[in-house]
Amino acid sequence: MNNQQIYFSALTSMRGVAALGVVLFHSLAILPQVAQQVPALFSAKGYLWVDFFFVLSGFVLAHSNGKKFAGSFTPVTYKSFIVARFARIYPAYIVVLALFVLLEFLAQTAAIARFGEDIREAFFAGPYAPEALLSNILMLQSVGVHDQLTWNMPGWSLSAEWLVYLLVPLIFYFFYGCGYWACVLLAVLSIGGLLGLQYSLGRDDLDITYDFGAVRCLLEVALGYALCRLRSVGALVESLRGDMAALLVLFAIPVGMYLSIPDVGIVCLFALTIVVLSLNDGRVQTFFSVRPLLFIGTISYSIYLVQWLLFRAVKLYLAIYLDTNPAEYFSPSTGWIFVGSIIVGSILMGGLLYWQVEKPMHDRVKRTLL
Repeated sequence: MNNQQIYFSALTSMRGVAALGVVLFHSLAILPQVAQQVPALFSAKGYLWVDFFFVLSGFVLAHSNGKKFAGSFTPVTYKSFIVARFARIYPAYIVVLALFVLLEFLAQTAAIARFGEDIREAFFAGPYAPEALLSNILMLQSVGVHDQLTWNMPGWSLSAEWLVYLLVPLIFYFFYGCGYWACVLLAVLSIGGLLGLQYSLGRDDLDITYDFGAVRCLLEVALGYALCRLRSVGALVESLRGDMAALLVLFAIPVGMYLSIPDVGIVCLFALTIVVLSLNDGRVQTFFSVRPLLFIGTISYSIYLVQWLLFRAVKLYLAIYLDTNPAEYFSPSTGWIFVGSIIVGSILMGGLLYWQVEKPMHDRVKRTLL
């Protein structure tokens, strides 16, 4: 099997693992009675799986598009890149956003029927206010437009990626022809930039979303780009190709989260994992090539999109018909059933979104705009 095939099998599957990690994190965040039963790596550090996506995006884009902009930056090439990225993320994104609006309307209607007109103001308010819709439609909710997450809460990261996509060709143009030491410098600057961003905001973590999420994304995409260039260094390839290297970095991620090492350290482990899995040609790669993992990885974007829609639907149902919330309604034991149901539901609904919207609309939008 050649490196191209190894790359897509191992990292596609890891993208699915990361998506389910985010779903689990969000499930535990609304069920403290269940979160208390699991290690902190699941309940406290799960937001970092988004950083895995960002670094992986930079790596993938450099691998597939870097040479197109090496020493050349034309309007035609730029348009082709942007349209491909738009077709990849926007159709499914806007469909799910529309489903959020529909859900809010249906919940408001059901609540009015049950409690009367006085309940109307409880809906389309706060994070789900109509005035937040425009920024979400334009994918601007990761640059401080609002002082909180809005509508599809994980959508801030998609906003960040879209804004970074507009700049990525410039990174390729200026850095692709540079030597490996320039890529080392870019990687160091990216990691240093993450530390600077975190401490300049007075944060002790990297859970930076609606305010400077796009900056967090840009730094990690740049890191992913640098890694893609550095992975071809001969000595690096030979030392990281084996199964032992892959097992060590895969083991180091949960250990690092459990020990609560600094978030930037976890990002560095993600970066190393991406390089190692892209090089591995042994049993680890074979494991990540199994169909269930590849399937979840393939639909991971859709899984990521629909998860909060399911959380919102459950919360609204419990509030309207049972006058309670998930933290009060579920016991520690039934809470696990809820978590499992959300994970399974996200996979099933994500698969439906992928086959009915994401995949066909990707091809259709590209044909229309190119």
